Amino acid sequence: MPVRKLPTFKGYTVDVRLREFRKFETGHLPEFIAFDSDQGRELIEELKKEGFTTPMMEVRNGKFVPIDE
Repeated sequence: MPVRKLPTFKGYTVDVRLREFRKFETGHLPEFIAFDSDQGRELIEELKKEGFTTPMMEVRNGKFVPIDE
């Protein structure tokens, strides 16, 4: 199973497979926001407006490369 680096937005990791935003900060409880929640829908709209284009990445031959390649 390849190691993958997920895209981020506003400090949240964007996990399309699990359909959620996640934030982990030292000294705080993890934060999970489902895409289909009110807050999740707001983040998705902001993400679309800002032209979010960061691809999901995985490690191949010791380097992160976009999954689409």
